[in-house]
Amino acid sequence: MRPIFNILLLFIGLMSVNTNAAHLSLSKDYEGFVGTSLSFYVDQQNKLSLSKFIQKKNADKLSKSEGEIFLRTSPIPSYWFTFSANSTLSEEVWLNLKNSNLSQVDFYKLNYADEVLEEYHTGSLADRSTRAYDCNTFWFPIIEANDTASYQFIFKIKAALTIEVPVEIGTFPKLIESKEQSDFLAYFFIGAMLIMFGYNIFLFIFTKDRIYGVYSFYILSIIVGTTFLNNHPILENFVGKEFTYNYTACWLWSGLIGIGVFAMEYLQIKKRLPKMYKLLWIEMGIIMLYAILNIFIPVDLLSVTYQIVVVLFYGTCLVIAYYFMWFLKDSRAILYAIGWTIMMLGGIIYLLVINGLITYTAVFRNMMYFGVMSEVLIFSIALARRLNRLKAEQENLNQVLEKTNESLYKNNEALDSFNYHVSHDLKTVMNNSNALAQMVQKYNDLGRTEKVQEITKKLIRVTENGAETVQSFLSLGSVDNILKNESEISIEPSKELRLIIERNDLVTAIDITIETDEIGSLSMHTKAFESIFLNLLTNAIKYNTGTARAKVQFRVKGNDYVFIFSDNGIGIDTEKYGRQIFEPFQRGMFIEGAEGTGVGLYLVKRIVNAYNGEISVESELGHGATFIIKIPMDR
Repeated sequence: MRPIFNILLLFIGLMSVNTNAAHLSLSKDYEGFVGTSLSFYVDQQNKLSLSKFIQKKNADKLSKSEGEIFLRTSPIPSYWFTFSANSTLSEEVWLNLKNSNLSQVDFYKLNYADEVLEEYHTGSLADRSTRAYDCNTFWFPIIEANDTASYQFIFKIKAALTIEVPVEIGTFPKLIESKEQSDFLAYFFIGAMLIMFGYNIFLFIFTKDRIYGVYSFYILSIIVGTTFLNNHPILENFVGKEFTYNYTACWLWSGLIGIGVFAMEYLQIKKRLPKMYKLLWIEMGIIMLYAILNIFIPVDLLSVTYQIVVVLFYGTCLVIAYYFMWFLKDSRAILYAIGWTIMMLGGIIYLLVINGLITYTAVFRNMMYFGVMSEVLIFSIALARRLNRLKAEQENLNQVLEKTNESLYKNNEALDSFNYHVSHDLKTVMNNSNALAQMVQKYNDLGRTEKVQEITKKLIRVTENGAETVQSFLSLGSVDNILKNESEISIEPSKELRLIIERNDLVTAIDITIETDEIGSLSMHTKAFESIFLNLLTNAIKYNTGTARAKVQFRVKGNDYVFIFSDNGIGIDTEKYGRQIFEPFQRGMFIEGAEGTGVGLYLVKRIVNAYNGEISVESELGHGATFIIKIPMDR
C-alpha cells in the first residue's frame, strides 16, 4: 500500500516544512517522533564519506531540508541526517529509526570537535549482530544516563524502496513500550488474518469453489506484504534477507494478482465487463513483468515506475467496484466497494500523518493494518453471503431435482402402464376384428345377409375404436413435439374454439355456448389449444345420455388466463376418484360404462402443466362436470 501514497505525494507536491531547528534538549523520558529537529541532505551520487560530508556541510556546500517525516519517491541516492542533543535525564536515551526496510544505515555519534565517539554500520541485509538492539527497526544509544553534555549525531540512510525515516527518541523502557504497541498491532493483524485464512481455506476444501482458494492465497500474500511495509518483515524468516529486500517485486506481486483474480471471480468481470477484464490482465501482466525484471535489475531502479503501475491497478479495481455498485446495481459489489474504501481511508489517514496534519503515533502510522484487516473481514463476509446464496440456489436445485425425480418416477410408471395398455388394447382390437371377420365369412357362406350386415357394423365400430386408440397413444408424443419445436402464435380463443368444432364435424354433435370472453387474444400453440378443447368436447359427447351441451367461459383473473368448460354429461364422483381423473389409462374406473383409452384428460393435464398452469374439476354424478384451467400470462 505504501507505494500508492508515495506516488500521491509526488503528484500533489507535498513539501516538508522547513525549520532551522536542529538541536534537541531532552527533558522527558519519551520525546516521541522528532522529525522537525532533524536536517537532511541528499547525496545524489552516493559517494560522500563522513569526513567529506562534514566538510561540505560546514562549508554550506550542501542543500539542507527539514521535515516532520522524511519521504522521497526516488530511492537511488543516499541521505544524510544531522541533529544535536543533550539530556537532563537520569536514564540512558535511545534513538529508533522506525523503518525496517533500510538497506544501509551508518550511525555516528560525534563531539563538537567532529570527532567520532561511537559508530554503527548496519542495514536490513546486514547480520543482526551489527545492531545495537536486536529488533526489526534500527535502535542506537545516543546519550548515557546523567550525561548532560551535548553531542552531534549523523546518520546516513539508503534503501531499495521508498525511504521513510520516522525518528523516535526516548528512554529505553519507553521505546520498548512503544515497540510493544506496534508489535501488538502487528500480531493482532496477523492473528486476525490467519483466522480469515483458516475460514476461507475451510470453505475452499469443503465447497471446492476456487474463489475461496484464490482469496485464501490473497490473504496469505497480504499478510506478508502489509507486515513488510509496517516494519515486521516476517517473510525473511522463510526466504532469507537477500530475497526479501533485494527482490521485493518478485514476491510483492502475489497480493496484487490475488486481489485482481478475486475481483474477476467474485464480480464475474469476464462475462459482464470483457474490456475491463482484458485491462486487468494487461495490468497484472505488467506487474508480473516487473517481477521478472527484478531478477536482473535492482529493485531501486524499478521502484518509481513499479509504484505507478500499482496505483493504476488499484485504481482500476476500485473503479470497477463502484461501477458495479452504482451503475449495474449489483448487490455483490456493495461489500466489495466498502472494503476497498475502508482500506483507502486507512491509507488517507497515513497520508495525513506523514504530512503533519495528524499527530504521528503508532496507531495512526499503522492504520493500514486496520484498513487492510477491515477489507479482508468485509470481503470474507461478502464471500459468506455468496455461500449462503449458493446454498439457497443449491436447495432450490435439490427441490427441482426432487420434483424431477418424482416426475420421472411417475413417468416411468406411466410408461410401463402405457406399454401394457398399448399392447393390451391393440391385441383386443385385433382379436375382436379377427373374430368378427370370421363370423362375417361364416354367415356370408350361409347366405344370411342380415346377420352379415349386423356383424359388419360391429366390425366397423371395433376398427374405429382401434384407430382412436392408436391416435390417442400417438398424441402423447406429438404434443410434446409441438410444444418444443413449434412457436406460439396469437390466437383468439372464441374464434379458435368454433374452428375446432367445424374442423372435427362436431357442429351437430354438441351444442356450444360461449358465455364470456374477457381474453380477446393470447399467445399459445394452436395444436395445444385444440388438443385441450377437443378432448373436453369428445368427453362431453361420449359421456352423455341425451343431447350434449357445453358452456365455455374465457376469463382473466389477476395474472392468469382462465378457461372454464362446463358440460351436461353423466358427471364424475370426484370424492371417490378425484385423484385419478387426470392419471393416464384410468378409463372405466370412475365413470360407469366408460369406453376409450383413458389418455384424454391426462393429455390435457400435460399440456396445461407445460404452460406452468393448473387444471381442476368440479363435478358430481348426474350433474355434469366443470373443468377449470388456469394458465399464467407470464410463463
